[in-house]
Amino acid sequence: MSRHRFGSPALETRTDEGAVVELFDIVGGAPTEVVETLCSIHVGAFPEHLFAVDLIREDARLPNVRDGIIVHQWLLTVDGEPVGYSLADSNLVRRIAPLHFFSVLPASRTHTVDGVRLGTWLMTDLRRQYLTDAGEPGLGAAAETPEYKLRIFEPNGWLRCPVRYLEPIHGWNWRTEGLEVREIALLWLPPTTGSAGATNELASAALEPAAASFLIDMYHLDASVPWLANLCGTEIDRPAPSRETVAGDSGR
Repeated sequence: MSRHRFGSPALETRTDEGAVVELFDIVGGAPTEVVETLCSIHVGAFPEHLFAVDLIREDARLPNVRDGIIVHQWLLTVDGEPVGYSLADSNLVRRIAPLHFFSVLPASRTHTVDGVRLGTWLMTDLRRQYLTDAGEPGLGAAAETPEYKLRIFEPNGWLRCPVRYLEPIHGWNWRTEGLEVREIALLWLPPTTGSAGATNELASAALEPAAASFLIDMYHLDASVPWLANLCGTEIDRPAPSRETVAGDSGR
């Protein structure tokens, strides 16, 4: 049974067809076999982002409660078999949930939960998790994506931020590999559905925290990068959270 292979699920539900869906948070000393299952799914989905594998392993070793960030590495199973994953944080300092990577294996994408496809359910569950972690809905969720993947996000409620957004090609390894950048889309998912006016006001408030949650908090770029201030604004001056653990904190 999946409970024995991957531990106890953080969330359990069923597909509309009756299959058991479980989410396991692979943090806090997860078994090596389980961590490597997560890494294998990531490598298959994002072979161009192999730099993330070391961080997946490191985050699996540490508790998920850090200094201003709660780290989640979700392994998704259907009837006990791994079918997808999601790497996302609850960034309590920026009041936003950055989604770093997610994927569902092609054979499982037709499953639905409460009428929505499994991938949609997984990518929008960030809002529920942030509310659980922070006790308030915050500013929603954020994601980075190339242009050709907008078709995955936009039909599911994600909105493109109206900025020219740049991402380090080598991720957090830019210091050793060089700061090469590419232009991609910065996306925002409102914390709840609401009126257009309220959504527009919230979108404006979320833009700089969304950018900072990636560029400052994940990639560790600093103010010497000339275009950073245009994207992160006053968030540059806010004390940044850290993925380091808090002394004496055993996690959740």
